[in-house]
Amino acid sequence: MNAPEEASFYSGGVKQTKVLSLFSDVPTSASFPVPPGGATQLNGLLSYGYGRWSLNQVSNGQGVRAEQDYDSIISDTDRYELDFPGIPPPMDRTWELQWQVAPQAGGASSYDLALALQFCDGDSPDAGSGCVVVDTSSRGNKLVLSYTPAAIAAWHNPSGPYQPAYDRASPPSQTVTARAYGCFCFEPRFVRGGKFFVNVSAVDRNTYVPASYQVLTAFTSYPQMYSTASGPVSCPPVPTDGGPGCRFTNQ
Repeated sequence: MNAPEEASFYSGGVKQTKVLSLFSDVPTSASFPVPPGGATQLNGLLSYGYGRWSLNQVSNGQGVRAEQDYDSIISDTDRYELDFPGIPPPMDRTWELQWQVAPQAGGASSYDLALALQFCDGDSPDAGSGCVVVDTSSRGNKLVLSYTPAAIAAWHNPSGPYQPAYDRASPPSQTVTARAYGCFCFEPRFVRGGKFFVNVSAVDRNTYVPASYQVLTAFTSYPQMYSTASGPVSCPPVPTDGGPGCRFTNQ
């Protein structure tokens, strides 16, 4: 609680959701897929929690404690609400996303980040009464983003050829950037929902030492292009009948 980033989440001794407006990068800046200057910043400090959770354990809700766990209490989580500004149709939008955990002495990071997502269904009959949280679970797993070096089947590319969905810079920065190949995007009903939530926690913790993090994020036009060995390829375009092009959550 001594760090300003952590103290800023509290009111009356209770940890609160921090509300921010999501920056618009329209027209798309030359920095894509890196968020542009002026991107929304999520700044916080993760100071306690489980040790070496793999991303799989985060996703499926497991929290098995082993000899490398550094606390026996639930992990510190920072919760953000990101509000969309008014967006005209078509409402598919590409998500620009990058994060970094501050290195410790010697240049190593004490953990990486896991971003658990919750979206609001703007097309629900009950949407006018507030956020109707969309069930983004897949086979019982939460929708959680975290760095992996693996070449994966992105939501739009189930049969390959596969690519990594993230880049990570070499130490000491270890900055993680969501690559264009991942076609990270917001479905129209999520944009119409007006906001979404990001729960930031530590993954692969390897020390007690608290560390600060920064997440940079913005939205831009959809669809974008990504590179392949055969040349540039577009993320799935918005159909001419007005149906959604983005199926990021695969629901």
